[in-house]
Amino acid sequence: MSPARKPSRSESIRPLSPAMEDYLKTIYALEQEHGSVTTQLLADWQGVTPASVTNMLKRLAEQRLVHYTRYRGVELTESGRKVAVEMVRHHRLLELYLNQALGFSWDEVHAEAERLEHFISEKLEERIDAALGYPKMDPHGSPIPALDGSIAEQPGQALTQLDSSQRQVVLRVADEDAGVLRRFAEVGLWPGVTLEVLGRTPRSRKLRVGVRELELEESLCAGVYVQDALRDCGVRLSADQLPAGKAGQVFRLRAGGERLKRLRGLGLEHGRKLRGQGGSERLSFTTEAGEVEISRDEARCVLVELQPRPG
Repeated sequence: MSPARKPSRSESIRPLSPAMEDYLKTIYALEQEHGSVTTQLLADWQGVTPASVTNMLKRLAEQRLVHYTRYRGVELTESGRKVAVEMVRHHRLLELYLNQALGFSWDEVHAEAERLEHFISEKLEERIDAALGYPKMDPHGSPIPALDGSIAEQPGQALTQLDSSQRQVVLRVADEDAGVLRRFAEVGLWPGVTLEVLGRTPRSRKLRVGVRELELEESLCAGVYVQDALRDCGVRLSADQLPAGKAGQVFRLRAGGERLKRLRGLGLEHGRKLRGQGGSERLSFTTEAGEVEISRDEARCVLVELQPRPG
């Protein structure tokens, strides 16, 4: 059953410009990360002067979307928070739709969603939500706000704050930098895979992501959020990282639309066993139904948990 319809932001306040909506969304994000938001912090984040920020905050305060006192920072009002969360909802739904329905890679969707989030109607938002099956997470692992404005808590901690060498599960990654996301894709660092910290230097950390050992710069580790893996959690990785001869079991498909249908049609479904056979741009796997060949991009959508060695 579909969720109940929410009132749109246009039903309660005067129309806002995209710039005003961007400011509200940014203030919301900074409140989540820092607690209090100063004019200078907002200026640094937006890449503008403090004077420009002050002018915008005055406009937002006139519409009762923020509480702003000079030299004391800014916070969202309840009305401002509703607009900000709606923008977050638009953004994350669009990212997922672009990725799963239209085939955009996860490093392309953020910039596209930034442009589109201000202009989709409530009706289109509802249709996208329904077409995706009322999803809970965007492609990068961040929660999609519900229709009523509630949003799931984001557990875990940044990899840079981690002291434990215990196996971790990746929960989400920062989505703003397309180059960083391409790097994560190359090394198989997706939400749902496991990693372990093997060591560190002042500028980087040595990690085991799935079965692959690599060094990742500290600045990139700051955008990876993890939590302790459950005791019975095996090594998890994307199928493109599955070594030839290694066997695993599918535990998640990061796909939708036609790609999901194709993968399922090939027998790559939750709980199915497969064994890596290697390859270059097209990878071969042995499944219970026989041998299948898929592209590397398709293999990145198949998350696998390795089977422990007998005995």
